[in-house]
Amino acid sequence: MSGLRELRKELVELDTAIERLYEAVEKGLLPMDDTLAGRAAKLKARRETLLRNIDGAGQARQAPLDLLSPATMEAFSRLMRRRLLDCSSGFPKRYLHELVSERDHLRRRGGPDAGPQRRTARRRGGQKSGHRSGAHF
Repeated sequence: MSGLRELRKELVELDTAIERLYEAVEKGLLPMDDTLAGRAAKLKARRETLLRNIDGAGQARQAPLDLLSPATMEAFSRLMRRRLLDCSSGFPKRYLHELVSERDHLRRRGGPDAGPQRRTARRRGGQKSGHRSGAHF
């Protein structure tokens, strides 16, 4: 995401530079010579490259979402349910352990699982009053 943000920032800066260049020519502050024309061409080429990169980054982010059709999600859900209900394989216990470990890791980092109240309480050095300790699902 930050890469896309940087590309967009560079595009804004580039558009500003192109606009200033055109304004200087329009106001007669700069003559339109070969050097200036070359510079304008380079700026336009860089702008086109940035637009393609931004478009490509947006498509790359959308591609995984296109793969998640309702039928795919249904098949995945059926498979996970079958595997989680099969206690003889040891999979349910390992899965639960990994899930809780990931949740704890996110909470330590103040990630998405640690809601605003939990982050605020952590900054204050304790839990929110009236908040139970232990696992919350």
